[in-house]
Amino acid sequence: MWSAESVVSIAGKVADSDGVLEAHIALIRESDETTIWELNLEPNTATEQTFTSDFEIPGDAETGEYHFEMTATDASGNAMETGFHVEVE
Repeated sequence: MWSAESVVSIAGKVADSDGVLEAHIALIRESDETTIWELNLEPNTATEQTFTSDFEIPGDAETGEYHFEMTATDASGNAMETGFHVEVE
């Protein structure tokens, strides 16, 4: 569970043996699919890219369900998506 004005730190790696063309990470409010925060990665076909980022949940964020998702496309055009649900109180 996350709270309004909380600072969230993320770190990870995107990797693919064919090379990663692009990757996108976002926090999306489920009630209306509004993007609250996003990060675009540009690996430019590197086989892996690490990332770190801090972001703040806005003070006026609505309470409720959100999803935190990552999408990535490899150099061959294959796309994948993963994520999880969080609650903002």
